[in-house]
Amino acid sequence: MPAYMISEVEIIEEIAVRRYIRLAKSSIAAYGGHYLVRGAEAEVREGEPTIRKVIIVEFPSLEQAHD
Repeated sequence: MPAYMISEVEIIEEIAVRRYIRLAKSSIAAYGGHYLVRGAEAEVREGEPTIRKVIIVEFPSLEQAHD
């Protein structure tokens, strides 16, 4: 059964985030994961708007997501 990692991130330092993206992408792939959504802007229906980006990663299993 697939497992999903959902993150909401705020980019503060553009140069550092580029390096992090490369490292995260290879780490996620090493455990069978892949991006479903990366960097999408959230559409806020209620509450305050956010400047954060949404990231959703799918893994083949919860065990692989934990690894």
